[in-house]
Amino acid sequence: MLAARIDRLVPEDKRLLQTASVVGKDVPFALLQAIADLPDEVLRSGLSHLQAAGFLYETGLLPDLEYAFAHALTHEVTYGGLLQTRRRGLHSRIVVAIEATYADRLVEHIERLADHAVRGQDWAKAARYLYQAGQKALARSAGREAVSYLEAALTSIEQLPPEPDLIRTAVDVRLLLRQALRFSGDLERTERYLREAATLAEQIDDAVRRARSVVGLANLRWNQGDLRAATDYALEARGLGQAADEPSIVAHASVVLTFSWHCRGDYVRAEASAHEVLGLAPRVPRGSYYGHLVPPAVAARAYLALTHAERGGFEAAIADGEAALRLAEEASQPFTIGIAAWGLGYVHRLRANFDGAHVLLQRGFDIAKEWKLEWWLANLGWLLGHVEALSGRHEGLIRLREALDRFEVRGFGAHRSLFIVNLGEAYLESGDVRAAQDAGRNALMRARQFGERGYEAWALRLLGDCASLGADVSESDIFYQDAQALAIELGMGPLAAHCHLGLGKPYQRTGQREQAREHLTTATTLYREMDMRFWLERAEAELRSVG
Repeated sequence: MLAARIDRLVPEDKRLLQTASVVGKDVPFALLQAIADLPDEVLRSGLSHLQAAGFLYETGLLPDLEYAFAHALTHEVTYGGLLQTRRRGLHSRIVVAIEATYADRLVEHIERLADHAVRGQDWAKAARYLYQAGQKALARSAGREAVSYLEAALTSIEQLPPEPDLIRTAVDVRLLLRQALRFSGDLERTERYLREAATLAEQIDDAVRRARSVVGLANLRWNQGDLRAATDYALEARGLGQAADEPSIVAHASVVLTFSWHCRGDYVRAEASAHEVLGLAPRVPRGSYYGHLVPPAVAARAYLALTHAERGGFEAAIADGEAALRLAEEASQPFTIGIAAWGLGYVHRLRANFDGAHVLLQRGFDIAKEWKLEWWLANLGWLLGHVEALSGRHEGLIRLREALDRFEVRGFGAHRSLFIVNLGEAYLESGDVRAAQDAGRNALMRARQFGERGYEAWALRLLGDCASLGADVSESDIFYQDAQALAIELGMGPLAAHCHLGLGKPYQRTGQREQAREHLTTATTLYREMDMRFWLERAEAELRSVG
């Protein structure tokens, strides 16, 4: 029926309606005027006819006069009645018209430019405008939208001869896709694009772009939990960045080194790498995130907070964590707020300030949920569930299992051994000793496989806690002693204190009062020095019961 109504229009009005349909459902008068090839009075008369016939209506007033199709179906039928060659030609002319009409504010019209360039098969312009549309979407944290634009940009690039400038753009698009895919946590596609970027950069002998690709691969391997490969890639990228005098690359490579050294339990190197990042931060232009969505100073501060906390320096940890959160608030980017909330929440959780941790982690989790940030839904969900479980909340275990599902589905590996330890602690808190033991063994095997010595120590302590509930004190003693030896070697103050507390309990239960008193006294001393009040109260209560 619509097609019949359109066919009954006089030829001039039908042609005008078809031309308007190529502009879009919303039709700025300035663009229609630029491509209609009609005198002004004829154009306005034709628009009046189309309004009277119910095809168009006026939606904007001068100076930004605009029309719209009365119904989406009207637009669809009109556009479908055009020959493909005429459509393509009009789309190309619209691109030129937008460039001329809005020359001083093209950014506002990037999406429209990209769409018309694609439909007009002007592949060079399509590639450029789709890339810019992807950048614009990513700047407002619209990750999925950015992926759509950027993958379309690659499709456009494939239609063109492989000139060096175009290959450079192809690399840049893939590097930006690495960032956009962080929202969905799609590590498989990320790896494919990063490997393609590195190969193309080598093809045109572009050392800087190759270094940026290697930084991305380093971070990807860390995300997957392959710490040795992450470290190797990060060291390579840092060397390439130093050779090219690119502080951004050096800073981001050092961020991955900070992540990796921390997870490997090498807190001295983690701290040194974090300080290297902070020293370079003033030379890193805002927004140059090659391989990361997070400014390097925020990531370094967050992990510096974790490193201080694992070593018992909670005052410094909180200072760095709060500094990271302030920087994240200034950046006002959800992914950045995620790492800052996670880092400071981690510190408060380790110190057993459960209320403070819960507020931070819940806020970060809510932001992650709003923006569909799979990485932070998994990692914030893990810590939040652990805090809830240790606080006696039933929903903690449910949240932990949901977070573990996200880890497994997305292939996230970073911190996974510690996550499993914390899941085991939650099981133990609920009274499920067998599940806690299974988690402890799983975490211990994984930590040893990937060289995560700090997480290995936490897993040993969990197994000690499980064994201490049995009749044979010697088994728990072995686990605690092994955990304590690692804790002392790595400088893990809170864990060392927990091991003394753990050793004291079974000795007390089996009547070995002197050994119990010795370990519990040491535990209270360590907790007091680190100002871990929750644990200090528990240790003091145990010590009083020894007499």
